[in-house]
Amino acid sequence: MLDARLERKQLVISLRGASKRASAGACLSGEGLRTTTKRNLPAGSHQIRVALTKKGRSLRSHHKNARVRVSLTVGKQAVASTAAVHL
Repeated sequence: MLDARLERKQLVISLRGASKRASAGACLSGEGLRTTTKRNLPAGSHQIRVALTKKGRSLRSHHKNARVRVSLTVGKQAVASTAAVHL
């Protein structure tokens, strides 16, 4: 995960797929975020928009942090990372 920023009622997450041979799948989730799955992402950088749930909008109005979990799968290999994002 390269960057995360807030735009209105959604979180825009930038990530980079490193595999040049196969397409990857990405799953983004977290407290206050709607779980989003993207499949067949080619190599390179991508921006994925994740909608805030009602709880996420409440966290945003109280200036809280949310934890974002990003898992990237290429073939049978998977890697995951988490990050805190200020809403």
